[in-house]
Amino acid sequence: MSAAFNDYVLTTSLEQGWVTNEQAEQVKTVLTANPAVAALDLMEEQQLLSSDHAKTLRELIAQAGGQEEKDPSVLRAYLEAAIQMGASDLHLGPDAPALVRMHGQLVPLEGSGARFLAKAETEQLARSFLTPKQSARVEEHGSVDFCYDAAGLCRFRTSVVRQRRGWESVFRAISSQIRTMDELALPPVLKTLTRYHNGLVLVTGPVGSGKSTTLAAMWTTSTRSGKTISSRWRIRLSTCSRRRGVRFPSVRSAATRKVFPVRSGPPSVRIPM
Repeated sequence: MSAAFNDYVLTTSLEQGWVTNEQAEQVKTVLTANPAVAALDLMEEQQLLSSDHAKTLRELIAQAGGQEEKDPSVLRAYLEAAIQMGASDLHLGPDAPALVRMHGQLVPLEGSGARFLAKAETEQLARSFLTPKQSARVEEHGSVDFCYDAAGLCRFRTSVVRQRRGWESVFRAISSQIRTMDELALPPVLKTLTRYHNGLVLVTGPVGSGKSTTLAAMWTTSTRSGKTISSRWRIRLSTCSRRRGVRFPSVRSAATRKVFPVRSGPPSVRIPM
């Protein structure tokens, strides 16, 4: 929420006698340190405002046409820092510092001693980049998955979930450059597979093991047309989809997970005989 609306919430709460001057100063201190936090959410979470008073304030803001302003600049700063570090993932969850995945391990983005994000802060961060339809889906179904395009920076495979502790956002960077099989040091036999007319190649592995990267490298090597069946969303690598004859039907059923089990370790390539 913008500073103007935060000031309005504090001023109205003081005028109505809902909070004391000392409580208002404490809220201002928190807001100064956490500019992405909405005063109304913070005061309600800390039980400084009753649910009735919070509802009244929301109605007053809505009547004034003051729908919550979206400010993705804070999120942008997190994403830029993660990309500059070479991280593959960014995690923004409540009661924890901003985390990045480096070489498979989650570490604090801001180093040891980094401050923890508040519940209201992570929800506000999520709402700053979600569309109204996406926010409604999170509230109704508990999660939403999509591709977030940070203009001039990178595309991210994004998941937002609402849990008991609060809202959490996870971003995985989608590289615009597809690495070759040689750069990935993939087994030479995979190049042979890309030249076969018929057959089925299954690439399996845990999250972050390089399944999509392996598939993309194989497609750029192959001269054959074919079909990729993905058990996830079609938002990983856009370059492959521009190849003639390549389609990405999505398969997400429980039966699919049984047919293509996920094993620990690096991605594996299975060749049905």
